[in-house]
Amino acid sequence: MKIAVMAGTPIDSQLGEDLLKKYGYKDIVKIPISKNPVEQTTFQALDDTEREDIIVEIIYKIKEQQCSAIFVYCNSLSSVVDFDRLALENKINIITPMQMYRNLGLEYKYLAVMAANSHGLTGVENNLYLSNPELKVFGLSMLELVKAIEEKNSPHKIVADFDFENLFKYFEQTEVEAVVLGCTHFPYIKEELEKITELPIIDVGVFMINSMENR
Repeated sequence: MKIAVMAGTPIDSQLGEDLLKKYGYKDIVKIPISKNPVEQTTFQALDDTEREDIIVEIIYKIKEQQCSAIFVYCNSLSSVVDFDRLALENKINIITPMQMYRNLGLEYKYLAVMAANSHGLTGVENNLYLSNPELKVFGLSMLELVKAIEEKNSPHKIVADFDFENLFKYFEQTEVEAVVLGCTHFPYIKEELEKITELPIIDVGVFMINSMENR
């Protein structure tokens, strides 16, 4: 099975490939849309038609490479493009983080969501609310965290620099039930975060793998 990893930047494209390889997938094509996080945020702010035209052209090229699925490993990108519709129109299997959030909202009453930017955060919240309109969401937009990961700072340094220990204490004090890593860069620091909290930390990438295997 040949899979295209479509993501915002070369870094999260690589992270997506690493995740797929961990689960035994080997024939992978990386498709980064932009060169860096700022360029990707600008791309996401384009006119809807212009943005979709670019994505459709990329889908055509992916199909020419005989890929049987597209693994959209970028929360904010998948929040501004209707990949469900494009999958039907272009007759190709497309797996996105947004599909997973529609189920996740049923399992909790209060979630914290760490996203890369406002586009990603809005998309995550909207899809969580589709399944549970009563859900409480504490949302954070953290483009600077994405930049720190792209700069390949160590997870330990990042967690210290962003003072995540105090942030997670606040989550615990306000009875947040779980923390969603609403950006595909953020699993890079997941193990380090688990050292400072007992709250469940949700990595949507694992849900995406399970979804692809069940299709």
